Amino acid sequence: MKNPIETVIFIGDEHAGCRLGLCPIRGVTLDSGSRYKPNKVQRKIWRHWNYIDKVWIPMVTKGQKYTLVNMGDAIDNKHHGSVTQFSHNRADHIKVAYELLAPWVEKADRFYMLRGTEAHSGKSGEFEELLAEKLGAIPDEHGRYARDDLWMKIGPALGHFTHHVATVSSPYTESTGILKELITAYTAAGKMGIRAPNLLGRAHRHACSEIRLPGKYGYDIAFATSGWQAKGPFVWRMVRGRNCPVDVGASMAKWDEREKEIYTRHKVWYLERPRIEG
Repeated sequence: MKNPIETVIFIGDEHAGCRLGLCPIRGVTLDSGSRYKPNKVQRKIWRHWNYIDKVWIPMVTKGQKYTLVNMGDAIDNKHHGSVTQFSHNRADHIKVAYELLAPWVEKADRFYMLRGTEAHSGKSGEFEELLAEKLGAIPDEHGRYARDDLWMKIGPALGHFTHHVATVSSPYTESTGILKELITAYTAAGKMGIRAPNLLGRAHRHACSEIRLPGKYGYDIAFATSGWQAKGPFVWRMVRGRNCPVDVGASMAKWDEREKEIYTRHKVWYLERPRIEG
């Protein structure tokens, strides 16, 4: 029997296989035998990824054991008729995602995988299911290695984690989606007479944000994680996408036994604007 979970690291939305997504710094060999090397923006994203792995996680966990949760959309897939992928072979995408995640999984005490958007992970999450099994993710009660959602106790606090959340079309509504998730969780628990979660984690929107309400364990917290992908063609359709920089990074939730509180930390970088002309 493993020790109780007290520290959790959250990453996700790597979009491996996209020329704007995360890619190993040394490049990857594709199924065709050709070699793909990361471009300038991918090398920049990689430096932040490497910092999270080598510096931030050891710092915030203080060398203690931690659980790793991937929030979904680890691969890009050929989605929505897009052409931003460096390969349209899904096996290449899974291979790249495995190369990215396997070293992280090896360091973690436990690893869980969530299923992302069907356009990326497959209609039934089948591509991320293959990836999760290969990575050795802990399966759910039905034997699925990549799950739709994850209920987890962090200390005595109850957390609920899943990929989807309302996207952010404007900075004015950035906190609305995650607040709705928390209030809806309260409502559903009250109707059914069951325990409400103290912590909610979501992904999908590639924009880190958090709200807190006073609760039993200090605060009840709902947060959305950053992604690991630069702006693609679809982003420019939204007000926020056109005007706000992309953020990349990771999140942590930790139980503080001394204070009897659950708390979170986020490490976020903003990718720079393009060159200013004139």
